[in-house]
Amino acid sequence: KINPENSEALSILIEQLKNSQDEETWDIIRLVANLNITVPDTLNVLKKFLHTAQDEWTRYHTAWSVLQIENNNPEAIATLVNLLDYKNHKEVRRAAAETLGKAQLGNSNAIKTLLELLRDSWHEYACHEVVESLGEVGVGNLEVIKILTNLLCVHQNDTILWRTAKNLKRVIQDELCLDVVTDLKNYLTDRVRQTNFYRYEACYDVIWYCAQNMTYPAFYEAWDN
Repeated sequence: KINPENSEALSILIEQLKNSQDEETWDIIRLVANLNITVPDTLNVLKKFLHTAQDEWTRYHTAWSVLQIENNNPEAIATLVNLLDYKNHKEVRRAAAETLGKAQLGNSNAIKTLLELLRDSWHEYACHEVVESLGEVGVGNLEVIKILTNLLCVHQNDTILWRTAKNLKRVIQDELCLDVVTDLKNYLTDRVRQTNFYRYEACYDVIWYCAQNMTYPAFYEAWDN
């Protein structure tokens, strides 16, 4: 942390990884990736863990670390794609999908996995994390926008409503604002404000964002539709 370009520190970490028999080594792996330099063995040692680690988190953190050093590395990408199929480990799947979606913007497998996780975790805390991940990788994706818009209309959790509004604004592109305004405008009523103030505020926030990114005629059309 004091000197992230310290090659001696990196060499020591690499030697620890070479000799490690413990699968729970992802903390060291992330330290290696966060240093601003590499030594000749860095990628080779990390790639070893892509193929030998039995622990899903170790494999994920290794893939993440390899991508910090070498963008779009095919072995790291393949590892992330493989982790998407770990049905019994939702958090690993979410993390892998988000990292894959960032490495390959708009990756259809990543988005499909996140949408599946959202449906499976609708009433769980994990829903918060999935919504954040969709905000990271779902820019301009029509299905993501529709799902998040629907979430605003029906979810009862105040925090999820706030997170959904924040991330919906991240993924909406100008030409898609019209449909979002049309879908949400009916929630800006006195009745909704009195019975579910957080939903009212979340919908208002998104509609106001859209209004700032639309022409007046387009907004009028959406509002009057």
